Amino acid sequence: MFVQEGIYKIEATKGAYAYVIQNEHGITMIDTFFPDKGEEILSELKQAGLDRIDRILLTHTDFDHIGNMEYIQAQTNCDIYIPAREQEAIDDPTKNKSRGERRPFEGVTLPPMEILPEDGIAGITVIPAYGHSWGHTCYLFEGVLFAGDLVAEEDGKWVELDLKYIRDHEASLEAIKTVSDNYEFHLVCPTHGEPIACTEIIVEGGGWLWNG
Repeated sequence: MFVQEGIYKIEATKGAYAYVIQNEHGITMIDTFFPDKGEEILSELKQAGLDRIDRILLTHTDFDHIGNMEYIQAQTNCDIYIPAREQEAIDDPTKNKSRGERRPFEGVTLPPMEILPEDGIAGITVIPAYGHSWGHTCYLFEGVLFAGDLVAEEDGKWVELDLKYIRDHEASLEAIKTVSDNYEFHLVCPTHGEPIACTEIIVEGGGWLWNG
């Protein structure tokens, strides 16, 4: 569904929402959900009149954000952009959430990706928001903040993700404050939970846990 003109929330990705921005630079997708949903995602977008993808921007590289990027790239020939620090965490496993105890992409073929420009891309502002992961990044377009896993929505309130999902809790809290204090927005679109109309992010309650 369109949450604002030119901004579409992909219902097929409910639970770990991916979004689409349509502007003069084409069509940009933010994140891609868990694997094996690519065909359904592209079908939904086509029905909404969004019949191509020019680029995918990743907030970070957790599995529920990258699951369909290879399929979508193969179908659309789109570019995929990864934050530089997220690429560092791929190259250096000690920087991922397991601190090198496991390789999250082992057995997964990563498609060709480009490093995300720090000064913005396709009319979209790039906002470093490190903490949830080594290179977690948010995006801002026309007053809409795409928050990734900076926070989650639960019962109409902002909550942190559960600590087991966060690489650096102190850095994550600082990122929430920095984003809230330094950027102007009127709508926040998280990965987990529904968008909330607001001009600041105040975290309430406990940690958000994935419940399927």
